[in-house]
Amino acid sequence: MKDELMNTARTLMDDIAADPVNWRMWEDRLRQTIAMHAEYGLELPAQLRVYADWLRQDDDEDLFENMPV
Repeated sequence: MKDELMNTARTLMDDIAADPVNWRMWEDRLRQTIAMHAEYGLELPAQLRVYADWLRQDDDEDLFENMPV
């Protein structure tokens, strides 16, 4: 399963590299791949770490924007 996950991550990074400006169209696959790495206790590849940080920042901003006043 680990090899399959690593291949999926590589393929995803290749897909994003083809059109990096529109990386958000891969957001669902990114989130799934990041979650699977966490589930199996695997370290994220460096490229995925960047996107994981960006997604985490987006989630934090969403929480802040939706806080009750």
